[in-house]
Amino acid sequence: MGIGATVGYRSCGFAIGVDTSRRTGTPTQGEAMIRNHRSMYAVIAFLVLLTACGGADTAAIDATSEAPTTTNVPASLAEATATTSVPAPAAATPSARGYHALAYDAESDIILMVGGSTGADPMSTLGDAWILDPSGAAWSEIEAPAVLKRSAFEQIYSPSPVAYDSAADRVIYLQTAAELEQDEVGTWAYDANTNSWADLAPDPQPTLGFGAGMAYDSESDRTIAFGGAGFAGDEFKWTPETWAYDYNSNVWEPLEPESEPPPTNYHAMVYDAESDRVVLIGMNYDAMAAMLWAYDYNTNTWEEQTLEGPAIEAADYTQAIYHPSMDRIIVFGGLDGAEEPSNATWLYDLDANEIQLAPANELSGPLAWHDMVYVGSRDQVFVFGGGTSRSTYTDGLWAYEPATDAWVDLSP
Repeated sequence: MGIGATVGYRSCGFAIGVDTSRRTGTPTQGEAMIRNHRSMYAVIAFLVLLTACGGADTAAIDATSEAPTTTNVPASLAEATATTSVPAPAAATPSARGYHALAYDAESDIILMVGGSTGADPMSTLGDAWILDPSGAAWSEIEAPAVLKRSAFEQIYSPSPVAYDSAADRVIYLQTAAELEQDEVGTWAYDANTNSWADLAPDPQPTLGFGAGMAYDSESDRTIAFGGAGFAGDEFKWTPETWAYDYNSNVWEPLEPESEPPPTNYHAMVYDAESDRVVLIGMNYDAMAAMLWAYDYNTNTWEEQTLEGPAIEAADYTQAIYHPSMDRIIVFGGLDGAEEPSNATWLYDLDANEIQLAPANELSGPLAWHDMVYVGSRDQVFVFGGGTSRSTYTDGLWAYEPATDAWVDLSP
């Protein structure tokens, strides 16, 4: 008899069953981790149905937005809904969180943060948005897009990826979905100049699950997205698909390259400008080992980068940025195959396909479920939030200074 089990729930006439096994026999470490994930997703799905049946209150979508505008929006987006936001009273710092998303707007010199989870329970997602002024490490809360202000059970798709489109001067936000067969995905753009969100509503939208990654390819002027996972009915399903978004035409294109990375989620994606490649750093769950892949939009090809010598051990829930003057990808934190968090800082050279630990490579403690961005105006890497477990997050803010190879604690 196999050691797998089917986790099942029945509520309001609907049945949910998630087979936590993949085969009989002794599971590999990777299979055990995926089973743990599936069990967690089954509990989340049960809570969704329980809430939908009246087990918990649901918050209505915000209906107090101002009239739609199309200021500075391409003609192809003239019918898209824009929600003008009003800054909320400033707060000292956002609440402690993980699973959030950060993007650096180089033109306005601000860091945007959206969403996240408090870690209290699977339904503890946050529907807020914040701006950080990196010059003074000062936070201020802004009005979040309506898609983030839904009830808790509708937000379990968090985190959803963001990327700064430098040509359009917009932060692109992709709302991914837990229920892959539902119309719950969405593409939004944040304009720091007008402090406004626009619901771009392209058709079609990518059907990527939660934990998808995204990066902006400036040479091709495309935002590249890959990966994630979700539910197709009661079946857990990976979404190992590659999509490209063109803001000017407001079109998502399924790229369908000949080969793609293995299914994964909660991976890092970053654009290496010197090599003109989007680099993925994540966990190969079948092999339970870190993997690095590079994507070339011009040829529509993914290529695995096999390292000789040192290798990243903690590639699950890790984060990465590209440092232009160093021509290195800086990778920090994450979980290893045993779900132990790391505080290592790695420097990866894609051209040479070599990686090494930064000399002063360690933050004060290990971290996962965080996010980080490179702030060119200060030549610093900013890291916010995360923690050592899914129930213990921090509101810490740190900066890594490559010039001095040092971590600086910016927390108030």
